[in-house]
Amino acid sequence: NQGFKTEQEVLQYLKISRTTAYKLRKSGRLHAYRIGNAIRYADSDIAQFLSELKQASTNSVGATK
Repeated sequence: NQGFKTEQEVLQYLKISRTTAYKLRKSGRLHAYRIGNAIRYADSDIAQFLSELKQASTNSVGATK
């Protein structure tokens, strides 16, 4: 069962600004769906984004686990 979050919920959950969310959408790093005038984020896309961030941080030089 796929769940969706509103933009405001995602901003609070990821602790990011609206500008950062916009940049992540534009760059394709965080997929969003426009339903009418509303923007929604699939829970699975949020999980994928966080997984990619985790992977990138573990591949970084000097990163700690």
